[in-house]
Amino acid sequence: MKVGKLIILSMLLVSLIGFSCNNTDNSEVDNTDQVLRPEDVFSQEILNQIYTHYDIGSNEVEITYMGNHGYLFSTMGRRVLIDSLTEIGGGYETTSGVILNMLNEAGFPFNRINLALTTHIHGDHFDRDAAINFLIANPNASHLSTNEVDESLQASSSYNQIQSQSIGIFPNPSSRIQTEAAGITVDVVRIDHHGGQEGDEHVAFLFTLNGIKFLHVGDACKIPAQWDGLGLEGEHIDILIAPFGQSCSNWTVVFEEENPFNIIKWYIKPKHIIVSHQNFETTTTEIQETLNTLRDNLPGISFSVFHPTILKQKIYTKEGNTIRVMDKPTS
Repeated sequence: MKVGKLIILSMLLVSLIGFSCNNTDNSEVDNTDQVLRPEDVFSQEILNQIYTHYDIGSNEVEITYMGNHGYLFSTMGRRVLIDSLTEIGGGYETTSGVILNMLNEAGFPFNRINLALTTHIHGDHFDRDAAINFLIANPNASHLSTNEVDESLQASSSYNQIQSQSIGIFPNPSSRIQTEAAGITVDVVRIDHHGGQEGDEHVAFLFTLNGIKFLHVGDACKIPAQWDGLGLEGEHIDILIAPFGQSCSNWTVVFEEENPFNIIKWYIKPKHIIVSHQNFETTTTEIQETLNTLRDNLPGISFSVFHPTILKQKIYTKEGNTIRVMDKPTS
């Protein structure tokens, strides 16, 4: 079995390392606070080193980091893209132009994507032109998001080419709607953006691949009343993907009644958390501080980190109540 080992991959000449850790792991992060430029990371040469072929096992899910809060989930038969069809640049390092071109060319590992998900309309999670281009280049892919995002696509002169591929759903407050898109069952969960930002429609997504249940919460708020009654605590969620980056939605920060640790413990109850929504200015020291805070507040839960200066893939496997993580070999 391809589990139990953590294979450390050196991607760049600087030694910024991807993390896979849990509450019993006493290893520390290299605290050399180095910041890389986007052009140091997103070169075609580097991407070709990372995006190599791997025979995914029947109990594995390969996760490819796309930038910011975006990921590609791959199994032998399904590929799901989330929050990766973004504008380029901005305060967070979103999906690069090089990767967007690869998506539009539908080359490995971005071929045969079944479903693209978008949590909300903000530019670090969605860009209309990027989504239109992707769907035209991938006519067998579906796109599921909010009504607001779907209406944005409808305003494009090219919408008639992708109309059958686009699905907009926005549940009533404190509720969720289960749907099937591209043969994949997805729960669309209504939860406000942190701060109720400008009233924009915002959802989370709950879905299962190869027996592993994922919850990607986008930039969800941390108000307990909105999570109460959704029934997520009974879903036996395996992996939570939440914004623990250095941002105003940082889930390691508690604002008055907003306690993300209580939400995680009471309403989500994941086995593993992917620390997400990082940017180029996030240093290794800050990442270590985030992990320390998570370990202190969420005993019994394991963690892994993706970061724009790492840009690699990890393999996730479920063994009983444990999620195993390893970095994907490059050969």
